[in-house]
Amino acid sequence: MSKAQTLFVALNMKRVLTHVGVGMGAASFWRGAWYVLDDHLFPEEAWKSALASFGLGVAGMTASQGLVAKCEQLGSKINTTSSSSSSSNASSSSLMASRRLKVFRFGALYTIAVSCVLVW
Repeated sequence: MSKAQTLFVALNMKRVLTHVGVGMGAASFWRGAWYVLDDHLFPEEAWKSALASFGLGVAGMTASQGLVAKCEQLGSKINTTSSSSSSSNASSSSLMASRRLKVFRFGALYTIAVSCVLVW
């Protein structure tokens, strides 16, 4: 096998292992969330549990849209401030905004994930 073929196989193997890992993580998240919800959300009455799950899921999806919009606003603000000034005060402010953006993105992603489990 040539070096190019070896590199191609190695990169594809990494991609496959990443997909398998992400898939296993997603399945574990869903399974864990379902177990917690089954145990704590009206465990004795299935129809109440289903209705509450659906309502919470829709509310979560609605709330996550606000988080996504906030992420977009913060991302555009970071891009404009980082391109317009380069002082140390501006860079520290940009760093804080960048961290805040990461927190908002994680919050939006987590809210969407839990909401999908609830609606399902």
